Amino acid sequence: MPDEKKKYGNIDIIPLNKEKYLQFEIRELRFLDLYQFLSTSLEELVSLLLKAGKKHFAHTQKHFGTSDLVFAKGVFPTAT
Repeated sequence: MPDEKKKYGNIDIIPLNKEKYLQFEIRELRFLDLYQFLSTSLEELVSLLLKAGKKHFAHTQKHFGTSDLVFAKGVFPTAT
């Protein structure tokens, strides 16, 4: 369970522990760690979307094409 909201100058933070946060706000901008709310890994979620069929992604196809790379999880660095 997250700790209570903390304030540092004009930055509001909701920490999970001393090293991880759930969200922080700077003025009107709110940054959420949405990974905390996912039911499974990003790779699994993307594969489930692809199984539903590319036909459900008309706007994605219009702007990015139909390559399998468009419908795959990319490689991103992770925080340790």
